[in-house]
Formats: sequence, C-alpha cells, structure tokens
Amino acid sequence: MNKKLKKVYLELGCNLGDCKNNLEKCIEILNMHSNLKVLKSSKIYLTKPEGVGPQPNFYNCALEIETDLTSDELLILTQDIEISFGRKSKGDMAPREMDIDILLYEDDVVCSENLTIPHPLLHERYFVLLCLNEIAPDLKHPILGETINNLYQQKVCTTIK
Repeated sequence: MNKKLKKVYLELGCNLGDCKNNLEKCIEILNMHSNLKVLKSSKIYLTKPEGVGPQPNFYNCALEIETDLTSDELLILTQDIEISFGRKSKGDMAPREMDIDILLYEDDVVCSENLTIPHPLLHERYFVLLCLNEIAPDLKHPILGETINNLYQQKVCTTIK
C-alpha cells in the first residue's frame, strides 16, 4: 500500500442463502485483498428489513477497515464482491446474497452519480446504527456532527415510541 491509509466503515447484509457463512466469507475476501485490512467487525445481528416490501430478515454486521483505495475504487471492489455472491442489481431492493454499503470514508463527503458518502440513510437505519455503534460509538457523522452512539440512542427511542 503506497497511498495514505484511510479508515472506512462498511455495512454487510444478507437475507438469501447461508447468510452467516456468506458474511464470514465476505469478511475473509475483503481481508485477503492486498489494499485493505479489516480492523474490527461487529457481531452478526438478525434484523427486520427496513424500507422494502415483505422479504426475509437480514443478517447484518459492520466493519472498520483501513485501505489505500479511493472511495470509487472501493465501490468497484465491493460491487464486484456482491456480484461474486450472485447479486444482480444494486438498486432493486430485492432479497440478496450480499449487500455491501460504504457508510463512512474518513470524514469525506462524497456526492457523485455513483456514490454518496456518508451513506444517505446511515442515520435512519436501525440495523446500521446497531452494528456501527458496537464498533465505533464515538465516531462522528461528518455532516450531522452527532456521534454514532447518539444517533443510535435517538433511533432506539424513536423505535420504542
């Protein structure tokens, strides 16, 4: 790795096939890549689908990685991995063998045709905040200025009401 290493947070999700095995295998694939290293992984959580029609529950986990890949290079890598698990289309919200979202890339704010960072739904999705809070509770959202723990606590309170 020649370029400066960046700290990045990913969310992995799966609700088709052998989900736990798929997530573990995906983490191994990421960790074997010469340009990144998995530093932390949350537990795997079973969560209800959010924002989609009826479908199986999801298995989710969050990862902290360091990489010298640019955000665009990382997007290409994660999409290639999704395809290797059988993913057909990124935007269709259908059940899937693997979904990898780039949640945060350092403190960068990216808004391009192919990629938005921080992930635009990060602060709205319980399953993302649940997983991310386990590994990075003090991490600040670069736009909202709130810690992941604060966002998680707000979401838990909203969910209970």
